[in-house]
Formats: sequence, C-alpha cells, structure tokens
Amino acid sequence: MKLSSSNTSFGRHESFALRFGWLTKGVSALREDVKTFEREDATVAFGVGKNMVSAIRFWLQAAQIVERQADRTFVLSPIGEVVFESGGDPYLEDEGTIWLLHWLLSTNPVGATAIYWF
Repeated sequence: MKLSSSNTSFGRHESFALRFGWLTKGVSALREDVKTFEREDATVAFGVGKNMVSAIRFWLQAAQIVERQADRTFVLSPIGEVVFESGGDPYLEDEGTIWLLHWLLSTNPVGATAIYWF
C-alpha cells in the first residue's frame, strides 16, 4: 500500500489497545441506539471515559464489525452480523472468532494501517 494521508489511520484508538469486552459492549450499545457514540451521555452508557468511547468506536470500525453510514450512525457489517447476530459467537469465546478478528484487523490498510503494515 502506498502511503496516502487520506487513506491511513494512526492514533485513532486514543492510545488504548483493544480490550477483550469492548467489541461485545459496542455492539450491544449499537443494538439499543444506532447513534450511541454521538450521544452526550455515551460515557455513562459505556461506563468508560470519553477517550475510551472513541477507542471502542475505532476498534469496531478497524475490526470491520461495523460500518459508518452517511448520517453518522453505525450498522453491523455482514461479518459483524454473522459473529454477533446470527448465532455466531457474540461473546468471542471461540478461538476461530479471535483469529477472524485478527485477520480482519491485519487486512484493513485504511482503518488499521499500522497493524496492516506489521
């Protein structure tokens, strides 16, 4: 991938590494309200600080679990639906799901540039 400032992503995780329960927590919150990340009380809803809310949103997008819509809402991607909705592995207990998430991160040059390069 050729370096392009419009197609790279560095530091959008607010210096927080992906934590185990964040993807499940983010998907659960999106089920209740598709604008959950835009709400003033998002920190209360997630039970984390403002920067962590941004990090959860980043990791959901970087792992290609959600897709951002034109109206600034988020919906589950087709892979997100398989993992979290269709009886897949919503609590990420299966090793295969963890490997899938690693693969999705490492093949996302726009959303997770550093992981893609490494």
